[in-house]
Amino acid sequence: MNKLTKSLGLVLFSMVSMAVLLADEVLPKVVAKVGENAISINEYVKRLIDQDGTKTMENIIVEKVIELELIEMKLSAVTENEIDLHINLMEKQLQSTQGPYANIHTFLKNQNMKMGDLRRKTKREIGLRRILGHTLDVSDDEAFKHYEEYKKFYTSPEARRVIAITVFHRESPAPKALQSDRSEAEAKDIAENIRKSWVEDDKYVKMLWETKQYFIRGFDKPFGIPLTMKLEKNYLNVFGTPVGKISEVILDKNGFNIYKVVADLPARVAPFEEVKENVKGELIANKIEKSIQDGEFEKIKKKYKIERYLDLKDDK
Repeated sequence: MNKLTKSLGLVLFSMVSMAVLLADEVLPKVVAKVGENAISINEYVKRLIDQDGTKTMENIIVEKVIELELIEMKLSAVTENEIDLHINLMEKQLQSTQGPYANIHTFLKNQNMKMGDLRRKTKREIGLRRILGHTLDVSDDEAFKHYEEYKKFYTSPEARRVIAITVFHRESPAPKALQSDRSEAEAKDIAENIRKSWVEDDKYVKMLWETKQYFIRGFDKPFGIPLTMKLEKNYLNVFGTPVGKISEVILDKNGFNIYKVVADLPARVAPFEEVKENVKGELIANKIEKSIQDGEFEKIKKKYKIERYLDLKDDK
C-alpha cells in the first residue's frame, strides 16, 4: 500500500474554506441583504454545516475509503453506467408493485431526496458490496438448502387475477404523470362511464392503456389480489364478481377503481431452477450485510489515517 492510500486526511473545514475562497470568483462575499443587514457566504456555509451535522462529512469519508480500497484491491471503480442500471432496476421494482406509471422522481419526492443524493448513495452501496463481496460465493447446494428451508417465500399465494383501472381525483396520491384537478364527483362519473364502455366492449381497456390517461394494472403483466384479502372492505366486491365479469365502481383512498376478474389462480411454488440465481443473490447480500454488522468495513477504515478537524455534533 503506498503513502497515498495509507493516509486519508479529510479536512472538511478546509474544503469548505477553500470553497469560500474560490467562491469569490463566482459568488459575492455577501449572498443576500435584508435592508442594510448583509448575509455573508461564511454565515451561509456555517448554517449549512450546523443543519447537516456529521452526515455529509461521514459520507464523504466512506466514499474516499471505498475509492482507495477499490484501488488497493485492484477492483474496478463504480461507473456511472452501473449507477444508472441500479436506479433503472429500482424504477422497474417500483412499477412492479405500484403500476407502470410509478417512477424514480416520484419516489425521490416522497423520500425528500434529490437525484444527486440517490446517485451518491447508490455508488457507495455498489462500491461497499464490491469490496466486501468480491470473494464471496454461494454453491448450488447452499442455495438449494436455503430454498427448501424458506420455500414459502418463493410461493405465490392463491389469488384472483384482475385487470384494474383507477381514476384519480384532486385528493388522490397519484403518480405525477396522472395527477388531476378533477373533483371526486367528476372522477366518479368518468369511472362509471369507463365501466359501461368496458362492459360493452372487452377491448376498450386496450385503448385506454394506449392513451396512458389512467392508472391500469394487470394489462401488460399479471396482477393478482391474494385470497387472504377476500374479506377486506375494498375487495369484497372484487371477490364477489364472477370470473370474466367486471366489478362495480369501488372507491378507496386512491380513487375510483374498476376491476375485471380474469381468473382464480392456485398457489404456486416456483421451481428451484427458476429462482436459483435470485436465491444466490439474496444469500450473498445476506453475507455482505453480516460482514458489515460484524465490523468488516470499520476494520478497513482503520487502515487509513482519517482526521476530522470539525467539532460537529450529530443531533439526528
